[in-house]
Amino acid sequence: MNTLNVAAILEYAARTMPEKSFLLSNGNKFTYHQIETDARRFANALRFLNVMPGDRVALLMPNIPELAVCLAGIAKAGAVAIPLHPSTPGLALQKILLNAEAKVLVAFEAFLESALQGKQGAVACQHLVMVRQPGSQSSPDSVELYKDLLHFAPDSFDTHPARPQDPAVILYTSGTTGQPKGVVHSQNSLYFNVLQASLNIWGLTSEDVVLIATPPSTIFFQTLIWGSALHLSSASLISQFDLEIFLKAIDRDQVTFFAGVPTIAHYLMHASVTSQFNLNSLSKCFLGGSAVPQPMVQAFEKQFQAKISSGYGMTEGVPFCYIHSDELNTILNSVGRPAPGVSLRIVDETGQEVPTGSPGEITVRGPQIFSGYFHAEELNQSSFRDGWFHTGDIGRQDEAGYVYLIDRLNNVIKRSGYKVYSAEVEQVLAHYPSVAQAAVIGIPDEALGEEIKAYIVLKPGAESTADELIAHCELQMEAYKAPRLVEFRDELPMTPAGKISHQALRAENAGQ
Repeated sequence: MNTLNVAAILEYAARTMPEKSFLLSNGNKFTYHQIETDARRFANALRFLNVMPGDRVALLMPNIPELAVCLAGIAKAGAVAIPLHPSTPGLALQKILLNAEAKVLVAFEAFLESALQGKQGAVACQHLVMVRQPGSQSSPDSVELYKDLLHFAPDSFDTHPARPQDPAVILYTSGTTGQPKGVVHSQNSLYFNVLQASLNIWGLTSEDVVLIATPPSTIFFQTLIWGSALHLSSASLISQFDLEIFLKAIDRDQVTFFAGVPTIAHYLMHASVTSQFNLNSLSKCFLGGSAVPQPMVQAFEKQFQAKISSGYGMTEGVPFCYIHSDELNTILNSVGRPAPGVSLRIVDETGQEVPTGSPGEITVRGPQIFSGYFHAEELNQSSFRDGWFHTGDIGRQDEAGYVYLIDRLNNVIKRSGYKVYSAEVEQVLAHYPSVAQAAVIGIPDEALGEEIKAYIVLKPGAESTADELIAHCELQMEAYKAPRLVEFRDELPMTPAGKISHQALRAENAGQ
């Protein structure tokens, strides 16, 4: 029987460089040997809790070393990890635990109230394990203590010989519908996500220090933590994104690489606090999750002397496409060409390929594509057709194979019979000198169906008027695509993953 367990990545690292620092957290260092040993103990603890291969274990934890221990221990036991966003409220947590039929929930003490609320009514969830906060002596009667489970567990464990198709992790995402969807990655797809990202795009080596600030519930986190181990890198963990903490970690841990959304780059370039820290160690970064405007690439690389790579993917798989710094500065607005092993087609509403250069829905297949949505057969049938995953993204591909994102299917504005893609208008606005961030949505309009509205955050000290921005758009694109309404804001609403939340903006305008 062929086996492929991602736990072998950490096992190899611990054999090869046992005393090297794997995790850096708040000035503390944890070696590969320490994390591997604790992962074996946790795998034994899961067996004590009657967790068998295929069972689900949910994790309500921030980016702390115990999280990495749990992920590796769950993999060793052949169980399925469900890392959740730390801010998940109790009622939402309950829905996820019910959908996933999780047998165990491991929660950080700071989130215990949500964990207790979430566990209520989740009949399959038999155990709640609490990870104490530093210095805490709390021992609630209703929980089992992580520290005690590890203390009494043996430090040897035979890793479960998982098959490539066995589920490894379920990542819950609200997507664009607001309903949680469990994205199931197999051992095979998780490994290829890690390999493609860390090797082909990021080029990680044992000399790198990787900053991980993304939430555990994201595919970003999975590729970063396992990718660091795969290449014997060190990983600096911060439990939540705070700009000053982020900058302090780069300075203190001599971070060479980070991956995140373009919003982070925007903060780094424009915040006054940035100048208080030494960021000279930073040599490369990856910006993904949304389009990266070329002016941002050029300004960031000039300011920090760090090369940017970018790409296109989603929780269901990364990367579908990627592009390196030299191409970003010459191939305007592209997310790159398909990654090795990825097949990509642009299709119309009937599933037929469109002519080169024409817009259509992006469909993909390849080794890093997820297995399907957990307990969602109808959604799987509509998402997978003839072996192709339909992404719900609109894009086009040129003759050289470069892919250009246009928008999400649900971000198409229908104005007076014309289709207008939000992302296309946002790209034009992002090139205006005074604009730091732009979000474009359609709002209800009795005469037109929808009218185009832009939300703008200006660069510090910059000034612009709505008329100026509208005129700029009318010069750069067809007049019917230009926004008619412009609202200036100090900041835009963000999703937990750090992307601009078009859904929140649309909700503000619902019923108008």
